[in-house]
Amino acid sequence: MLKITVCPHCGKYIKFLIHEEDIDHSTRYPAPIFLRHNSPDCGKWLTIYFDSKMRVSNAFKDKEQTVNKWKFVKEIHSVN
Repeated sequence: MLKITVCPHCGKYIKFLIHEEDIDHSTRYPAPIFLRHNSPDCGKWLTIYFDSKMRVSNAFKDKEQTVNKWKFVKEIHSVN
């Protein structure tokens, strides 16, 4: 599914595709995803958290180190 959020680095909108299997549902929510903003102006990584209904709950700069509680954290790239 196509999702949109705001990049905490540059403040621009980010579009990205996420699938149910990209999120670790075996532990607690919100579940993290690492997203790279594929914009020529930015190009930085951020950590996005999803709730159980696949809604973006938070977005933070860089790859957060606190995500080691999850079995896996998928890395995806934006479509813009």
